Amino acid sequence: RLDGAEAPRHHGPMPRPSTSPPAWRILVAGGGPPGLALALSLHEALGPAVAVTIFDPGFGAERADGRAYALSSGSARFLAALGVWA
Repeated sequence: RLDGAEAPRHHGPMPRPSTSPPAWRILVAGGGPPGLALALSLHEALGPAVAVTIFDPGFGAERADGRAYALSSGSARFLAALGVWA
C-alpha cells in the first residue's frame, strides 16, 4: 500500500496449496528490482488466485553482476509498503 498504511502480513503456517489451478498465470519478464517488486505485489494482492513466474536469463548465471542501484524516495516507499525495505 502506498498510502502509508501497513500492508497486512500473513502470520502462522502457510495456507495449503489449492488443488484447483490458479485463475491467472502471469509471467514477469525481468528479475531486477522492478520485476521482483511487481511479482511480490501481484502475489500479495491476489494470493492463490494468481501464479506468478519470474523469467530472467541472468538467474543462475555464475558471473558476478557488478551493477549498483540508486533508488528514489518514491521507490523506497513502494518497497517499504511491500515489507522489503526498512
